[in-house]
Amino acid sequence: MWRRYNPNPEQLITGDCTIRAICAVTGMDWKTAHTALCELARDLSDMPSSNRVWWAFLKAIGFRQMYLTNRCPDCFTVAEFAEANRKGTYVLGPHEHAVAVIDGDWWDAWDSGDTVPLYYFMKEEPKHVEPVPANELPADVSTDDVPADDPCGDHPGGQ
Repeated sequence: MWRRYNPNPEQLITGDCTIRAICAVTGMDWKTAHTALCELARDLSDMPSSNRVWWAFLKAIGFRQMYLTNRCPDCFTVAEFAEANRKGTYVLGPHEHAVAVIDGDWWDAWDSGDTVPLYYFMKEEPKHVEPVPANELPADVSTDDVPADDPCGDHPGGQ
């Protein structure tokens, strides 16, 4: 379902769709997201709305990019993508636009549900791995080299 969403402080719809989408998926306010994209754009010598900039930003905060077919009848609209993805956080890229999808709803300043995304970014959730007790490790795995003060073995020499 479409959720009207425009975090722009002046309620403008002014080519700031990437900022709106980033606000929706991160909880940032508009000015914070705008500043973050502008700083990254400056570092990359590019514009904040450039795909290269906002794609790099999303990847840096834990999103993974995937591609979709835009050849209909196999294509998804934003609305169909949202319906098929009832759990999770995504940023979709229809032609020259960006829209957030969160738990099956798309968040945008206008109803972009009929647009066809070419790609999307999916928020990668941290994987939960159950620890294996040392007495259940395979015989060829040794814990002898792990210092007592570094149970994960993350730091050489436990430092």
